[in-house]
Amino acid sequence: MNQESPEKTPKAQAVRNHFRDWIAHQTNHPVPEDCRETILVQSSRYTGRRFSIAGFSLMWRIEQSQIQLFGIDGDLLFCQAVEDFCKPNPRESKPSDSLEA
Repeated sequence: MNQESPEKTPKAQAVRNHFRDWIAHQTNHPVPEDCRETILVQSSRYTGRRFSIAGFSLMWRIEQSQIQLFGIDGDLLFCQAVEDFCKPNPRESKPSDSLEA
């Protein structure tokens, strides 16, 4: 069985990259290359991933092909189709305005 691991797939890498870009745009600060990543399992079945960087968290639900993005206070900022979130410009891939006051 020669199956590519989920963390190495192009879509997973696109989610990571766009999450970093989104945070950089929101905070106007450099974002570390590494992120904390957790595999989500439900009833012994792989269901998604959770990425955490700089206090923000992104939950990627594989079966629903949806991401949920949470702010540093834990509040849900938005839900969106993963394909829409991973569009080339992260500024256009979010339904809300900047988080800056």
